[in-house]
Amino acid sequence: FVQRSNIVQHTNPRFPFPFQIPSKHTYPHLWFWDSAFHALINRWLRDPRIAHDDLRSVALQQLPNGMLPHEVYLEPDTAWGNWPDGDGQASSITQLPIYAYAVWETYRVTHDRALIADLLPVLLRYDDWCSRDRDRDGDGLMNLAHRWEGWDTSPRWDWGLDVKPVDVNAMYYAQKIAIANIARELGDAALAQKYCAA
Repeated sequence: FVQRSNIVQHTNPRFPFPFQIPSKHTYPHLWFWDSAFHALINRWLRDPRIAHDDLRSVALQQLPNGMLPHEVYLEPDTAWGNWPDGDGQASSITQLPIYAYAVWETYRVTHDRALIADLLPVLLRYDDWCSRDRDRDGDGLMNLAHRWEGWDTSPRWDWGLDVKPVDVNAMYYAQKIAIANIARELGDAALAQKYCAA
């Protein structure tokens, strides 16, 4: 009931699909990894459309450089106070790379090929961005650049942000496997092989 009561249908053209928010009063925005977790829950419910809408809502927020912002405010020009380097509505950081896994796992239940065909380009751009921006030393491991990108108050941040957490990189690896699975399902064996070898 709580999940369904937190569905938002907004008039802002940036949000053409309804999506779920974590909390109407505390976190009333579109959140990257929350949407992925919502999709993972809703894929099993009677209306998987909600899972698809959450995933498509996130995809529409992708920035030209490929990043998926961790938070998108409901109204334009309301994010400047927290994110002066964003676009006025979205944050300038991401969150843990669970989105591709959520897309693949949702597909495994709903069998909606249009969903994975539509979202594969988004996943590829995001993975490329992760490789460029969050793996700057090229060792294949993902850094986090801000404590809000994952586990906000974790002791892992006590020594600064130059951290490559095992759990984050397990998700980063799962992202690549999910992309490989989607590519294989869509008949692109070369792309699947590239991501299996990553």
